[in-house]
Amino acid sequence: MWGNRDKEAKEVLGGDPEHPAIKYLFSTVKEFYVGGKLDAINKLDHYDYVGLRCRPWRFFWGECG
Repeated sequence: MWGNRDKEAKEVLGGDPEHPAIKYLFSTVKEFYVGGKLDAINKLDHYDYVGLRCRPWRFFWGECG
């Protein structure tokens, strides 16, 4: 959990007060929030546009695109 918005804005987002993420951080984000690893419970099966679908790791390695 981050509790120091000024430190996060400077160290994570570069500190530019005009940056959209920094504006969002100070105008919308509540006092505390959490993050971490997400685990997929059920992957939906889609049968349309199969040739356009790509897992992120396959895209990274250039197997899609």
